[in-house]
Amino acid sequence: MEGGIVAMDSLLATKWMPTAVMCSNDMTAIGVLHKLYRAGLNVPDDFSIVGFDNIRIAQVTIPPLTTVELSRLDIARAAVTALREQVEFVEEFAKKGGFYIRTNLVVRESTSFPRKNLNFP
Repeated sequence: MEGGIVAMDSLLATKWMPTAVMCSNDMTAIGVLHKLYRAGLNVPDDFSIVGFDNIRIAQVTIPPLTTVELSRLDIARAAVTALREQVEFVEEFAKKGGFYIRTNLVVRESTSFPRKNLNFP
């Protein structure tokens, strides 16, 4: 949360405001929500906020947080497979290039259409 507050502080100090912020996780997004509330700005009218993780508290923030849900089972499988391949088949692991992790956008009330008074150069 603290990182979201600090990051939003920096963003609010800039001349050009975005219409949306995508956070690396839901806790950071909750910090962003808190900072925007304290700054007197409205989510989603002034900013759309999207988190990543779909932690349980995301559905009860005010407003409820739009987030990207990912398959924890797929992450666990990929982690175990990567570890195993790295230990057993070092050359093949380097060629693989990555793993597929399913995601799902969970749309809640922290996102909306961009505001009309965009202040871009």
